[in-house]
Amino acid sequence: MAYHAQHMVIPKTVAQDDLGMKQGLVVSDLHLFSRRSDGQTLWESIDEIRGGAEILVLNGDTFDFRWSHFADESKARTAALAWVENLIAGGHWKKVHYILGNHDCLSEFVEELNGLSSKQETFVCHDLHLQLGRCLFLHGDCTNRRMNLEDLKQYRANWSTDRPRGAWSKALYDGVDALGISKIFHELYFPNEGTIARLVHHLNLVFPQWRANLDHCYFGHTHRPFSGREHGGVTFHNTGSAIRGMGFQPLLFSVNLEQPWTMNPILRRIPENAKSTAILAVRGDSWIGIKTFAGACLSLSWSRWQESEWEAVTWLFSPCLQGFCIVRFFSWIKKQRHSLFYFFMSCSMV
Repeated sequence: MAYHAQHMVIPKTVAQDDLGMKQGLVVSDLHLFSRRSDGQTLWESIDEIRGGAEILVLNGDTFDFRWSHFADESKARTAALAWVENLIAGGHWKKVHYILGNHDCLSEFVEELNGLSSKQETFVCHDLHLQLGRCLFLHGDCTNRRMNLEDLKQYRANWSTDRPRGAWSKALYDGVDALGISKIFHELYFPNEGTIARLVHHLNLVFPQWRANLDHCYFGHTHRPFSGREHGGVTFHNTGSAIRGMGFQPLLFSVNLEQPWTMNPILRRIPENAKSTAILAVRGDSWIGIKTFAGACLSLSWSRWQESEWEAVTWLFSPCLQGFCIVRFFSWIKKQRHSLFYFFMSCSMV
C-alpha cells in the first residue's frame, strides 16, 4: 500500500553515507491496537521510504494499551511482544532501538521488553532518551508542560499502571476523533514554537550541554509533524502520528556511531515559584493569543480527562465556565497582558 498524503509527509533525502556514518529511520506514535490508528497498514509499507537505513528507532507510543481493541490487557501485551519479536526475527534491521512512550510504558510490558533486550543483541529498550552520535531521540511527552527529569519520571510512573478504558469510553474517544476534536486540541495545545520551547526547557535542565553536543533532536507525541526547525544551533523534527487524520512522517537520519560522546541526564528540581512562569510567550499576535488561550482551557480539561472522561466533558462544556472564559479572554485582549494566560497554564500543570 502506498502512503497517502493525509498520513505522511515524505522526508527529505539524507546524504549518502560517509566513512563511519550509518543511516537510520525514526518512527513514532504508531498507536498499534487502537481502532483510530492506521499504524499497522502504514508500517507494512515502510520499505517504500526505508532506503539503505539499517537502524530503526521506534520513538514511543508504538502500542496504545489504553485505547486497545483488546478487552484483556494481558492479551494486548502478548500481541505487542509478538509484534516486536517478529520485527527482530525479520532481520531487516541491524539494530532496533525501542523508546518508551506514555501509551506503551506499562510496567509489565517494560519488564518483558527488558527481558527481550537481554536476549537479543540487535534490540535495546530505552526509558526516556536515546543519543546516537549527535542525534537525540525522545518520545516528547516532556512537552505536555515544563518538565525536569523528575517530573517526567513521575508522569511516566502514573502511566505505568494505566489500564484499558471501557467500551463506552473508547466509543466516546472514537467519536471525538471522528469529529476532528482531537486534532483541534493538538493544534491548539501543541503549537510548533511553544512545543519546541517546552522541549528546550526540558533539555536545559536535563542535558545542560545539549547545544554543544547535538545537531538534531527527534521527537513525537504531539501528533503534529514538522522537520527542519532550528533552535540554538540544533534542528528539531517531529515524526507525527499514525492516528487517522493526523500526519505520519517517518524520517531518515544519518549518524556517526564512532563519536564517543554521550550526554548524561541530570535530575534537577524546579523551584516552586517557577511554576507560575509562562509556558508560551505571546507577543503582539492576536491569533496566536486566541490559540494559546484556547489551548490553556483545553489543557485544564485534558488533566481531568486523565482521571475521568465524563468529568472532563462536563467541565469543558459547562455554560458557566464558558461565560467566565469569554469574559476573561476579552479582558486579556483589551489590557494586552499575559497574566491570565500564565495563571491558567500554571494551574493546569500543578
